[in-house]
Amino acid sequence: MLVADGHPVVRDGITAYLSATGVVEVVGEATDAHELPLLTTCLRPDVVLIDLQLRGAGIDSVSNLLQANPTLGVVMYSAFADMELVHRAMRAGVRGFVLKAEAPCVLTHAIERVACGEHYLSESMRAKSGRKTTPRPTLSYRESQLLSQLAKGKSGKEIAEEMGIRIRTIETHQRNLRRKLRIASQTLLIRHAVENCHQLALRSPEAEVQDAP
Repeated sequence: MLVADGHPVVRDGITAYLSATGVVEVVGEATDAHELPLLTTCLRPDVVLIDLQLRGAGIDSVSNLLQANPTLGVVMYSAFADMELVHRAMRAGVRGFVLKAEAPCVLTHAIERVACGEHYLSESMRAKSGRKTTPRPTLSYRESQLLSQLAKGKSGKEIAEEMGIRIRTIETHQRNLRRKLRIASQTLLIRHAVENCHQLALRSPEAEVQDAP
């Protein structure tokens, strides 16, 4: 992985910790966002860890980096939880977010999850988002699949093509999801998908049939 942080002490500390775990191999370091395109091309890391306050690391620059490297996993970390910025970043393709105040093992866990192609939002960040821990309704395979696609920032048309169904069917699924999850609008549904994308475990349609009475 590649560590991008403008503070040498912090960058060296993160690199030393991750290397000592024996789980994460750090292949390089960046001091600002402008170095990332060249370093990712030359070093080809699976994951890039980016400080949210890194110079030049705006949402647009991260989005451009991901467009040039579609398989790259990006984890961002910050001293504060600006959930609006988190939502924007994850819609742009960032797959993980943690706070600097969290235990180092949380950072390692986030990197591992993102390296496996999953999403990760730390528990403290979910708490700061105001999400209540209420029992969740059971979602069908199609509904979970749709939420997963929404979390990636895809449009209804793109999701319909990805899932191989009509756009009207997607709209029906979205209405059903809003009713089932008690969510008032499409914007809030997308926000829910982004905040909970780490928990979307897709079950196969065959498993649903087997479970049916």
